[in-house]
Amino acid sequence: MADTHELIVDVLRDLTKENLRILRSILNNKALCGKTIPTSQLENVNDPYEMAEILKSYYSTDATEVLLKALEDIPRKDLAKRLHDKIKAGKVNEYEGPNDETDSQPVKRAKYDELEPYLDLYSFWKRSIN
Repeated sequence: MADTHELIVDVLRDLTKENLRILRSILNNKALCGKTIPTSQLENVNDPYEMAEILKSYYSTDATEVLLKALEDIPRKDLAKRLHDKIKAGKVNEYEGPNDETDSQPVKRAKYDELEPYLDLYSFWKRSIN
């Protein structure tokens, strides 16, 4: 079984530059799964790996569904069918959260005492611009 990231990258590699431009436009303008991706995140993305990372970060477990809908709009029905067939056949492992002990460790929070000097600088800066 391939994981979703590998599958998404594999599909994105088969897109032409024009297809990628259309994909960026769709992701920016059409609310797929209720979200759009800001232009600033998409404007210079031509690398399949980078585009896959953006899809996973914005859509999480819905990334393959979003890509499927976008491929149908491009239209690249051949890639949409290939993606759909792999999803339907169960050849994709969706990301289900932390799978490594280090991923599930709590994030260390800074103590107020450690941040206090920076807060004073921020307050000073904030007053100086007003």
